[in-house]
Amino acid sequence: MKAKKASAIQAPDIPAIGERVHTVDGFGDYRHEPSMRGMVTGVITDRWGTHAQVMMDDGTFRTCHGINHGPGIGWHRL
Repeated sequence: MKAKKASAIQAPDIPAIGERVHTVDGFGDYRHEPSMRGMVTGVITDRWGTHAQVMMDDGTFRTCHGINHGPGIGWHRL
């Protein structure tokens, strides 16, 4: 019996400080809403990994754990 090849876990694509990003949390979310888009203000590395701190255009802060490179739910570059 052949052993299955272990899949490599890829490191998440973390946006750089100053990059503009937007998030899609579900159906009907639009990147044009201030609560859905923002600018990366910091990159944090802790025991859970590396993630970006994003100041949304409405003044709130959110955490980005990596960029989604396809369509759908997740963080995307603007």
